[in-house]
Amino acid sequence: MRWYSHKPVVVTWDFSDMSRAGLEAAGEFVESGERIMVVHVAPRLRTTEPAVLWGGLDENLLRQNTRKRFEESVRGTKFEEIDFVVRIGDPGREICKFADEIGAGLVIIPSQGKGWVERMTIGSVAERVVRLAHCAVLILRGLDKPRDIKSESETEAENTEKKTEKEIVTPRVQIKLTAE
Repeated sequence: MRWYSHKPVVVTWDFSDMSRAGLEAAGEFVESGERIMVVHVAPRLRTTEPAVLWGGLDENLLRQNTRKRFEESVRGTKFEEIDFVVRIGDPGREICKFADEIGAGLVIIPSQGKGWVERMTIGSVAERVVRLAHCAVLILRGLDKPRDIKSESETEAENTEKKTEKEIVTPRVQIKLTAE
């Protein structure tokens, strides 16, 4: 039995490799692709943009182009028949609103792993979804290199060597202390 076989699973889509990994992960939680809903949130169009001013771009055209790009990116895969929705607005709020509207049991969202400075100035969609969602949230992290978190016995064994290293990992900070 799959964990969320009775509720839809929302996969956020930003056209990255991590988004595709989110689709793969969603398949592990539901029995049928019919329960997977993919959502992409585009920013609101600014009326000062030339394409908007000259009438060449509006929200409907933005939705159509985004849908077409999604269909091209999943063509020939098992995800061709997945439902895809384009929302316009603040990504964190729109993802949560969409999940509430369809009664989702899980939201799967890739995290770009930005540093704390970028999160403070730009904000993090994944963090906002975790705070606002009324359902479970799975954050997929793509690290350049895998983190090696050592057990206590491994750490004690290494402490006997001349050079010792100790990692402290908290939910937001990873600190590596080196002593000689």
